[in-house]
Amino acid sequence: MDLVLYYRGPLKSNGDAKEKHAIREKFHEQLKQLWTLSPFDQKYKPAIDTIPRVLPSTVSPDLQGYFKAVAFPSIVMQVGPCLFLPLVNAKLNAVAEISITLLRPEPSGRVITTGGDLDNRIKTLLDALQVPDENQAKNLNITDQPFHCLLENDKLITKLSVEAEHLLEPVKSPKRSDPPVERDNTADRGNTI
Repeated sequence: MDLVLYYRGPLKSNGDAKEKHAIREKFHEQLKQLWTLSPFDQKYKPAIDTIPRVLPSTVSPDLQGYFKAVAFPSIVMQVGPCLFLPLVNAKLNAVAEISITLLRPEPSGRVITTGGDLDNRIKTLLDALQVPDENQAKNLNITDQPFHCLLENDKLITKLSVEAEHLLEPVKSPKRSDPPVERDNTADRGNTI
């Protein structure tokens, strides 16, 4: 499946938990919308169902095992006081291939010399795509639960590619001299923007 997410805004090298969560919130809104579209809309209720299903005692043990095996599993994760719904997760044996296009106001070749080093900026982005760890989650004020994330953990990324392109748009203010736009795919067919 191809999935395109975008982020427009500052992407700091070695972003802190607050900055990563601000990026994560942008992806949450897009992923929340995705779960309203087919075929995800049919799986949303079972995906967020944290209460185990109890089948009537009249159903034979063999059939109970079958129903449990074919049921869509709950993929909600509780981290601290928060509930998260990662689209790519180990319960579904899902992995992600991510292609990032970083649009910068500087010409190609300058991406590493301005705005921070590229590898730490990408690490900030990848951390924002995943469910936060226990230490980060305890300080988050999340009211919209479950909170949607792309990844359960960035260990589920099997391929990562990064391109830097020149953003052909005027920069609005000196403080916004760093407006990257990110593109992320969870499939092996990467189309360029």
